[in-house]
Amino acid sequence: MKRTLFIAALFAAAPAFAQWPEKPKTETNPPTTAATPAPSPTPPPRRPRATSSEDSGSGFGFGVRGAWAFARGDITPAEPLGNSEAGQLPLWVEAGYWFNRSLFAGAYYQYALGFPHCLDGSTTCSSSGMRFGIEVLYNFMPDASLQPWVGLGAGYEIFNRSRFGDETYKGFELLNLQIGLDFPVGKAFTLGPFASYQLLGKYGSFSASGVSNDIADSTGHSWLQVGLKAGFRL
Repeated sequence: MKRTLFIAALFAAAPAFAQWPEKPKTETNPPTTAATPAPSPTPPPRRPRATSSEDSGSGFGFGVRGAWAFARGDITPAEPLGNSEAGQLPLWVEAGYWFNRSLFAGAYYQYALGFPHCLDGSTTCSSSGMRFGIEVLYNFMPDASLQPWVGLGAGYEIFNRSRFGDETYKGFELLNLQIGLDFPVGKAFTLGPFASYQLLGKYGSFSASGVSNDIADSTGHSWLQVGLKAGFRL
């Protein structure tokens, strides 16, 4: 009897056990981490930007020249220049501006020690010369190891001599031609031979013992110079 009652109680409680809530399951998911972006590539270092003067080669420059000058032509219609002068030893200085790596324009000044022929056989005679003016030079190959160039100039000339008295001759130098070859020794220094020829030079007046006179009908004169030129760029 007791067994029958126990079995009946189990059947009566079966629906309640079927509805007993189950313990919730907790899902453990691994924590998600945010993706780390890849580092951006490091840009190459920027080269310093060259200034406009470095790009074009523009800037101030100056030069020094030494040469030997050969006399050509006449001092006056009655006296050849070669009869008075065995030659001259000129020293030039020039300064100006390079508009680019090839084109230079500036001014020049030259003083020359003369070597005169003393007509009376004595050694007391002396002479000297001065030239000053403007010039334009052009370098054909400014980046080459050998740099040929040409130039044109014009200015004024003064020739002094002392033989039987002091005499001064003056006149315009309408044109001188120049050629040369520069060797770059450094970034801003060149050295090389040059030659110049005074194509249109003429003494228009002279003074002696304080008296000035014009020179008429002179055929003109020239100085052929051969020497060495040093150039500097700032």
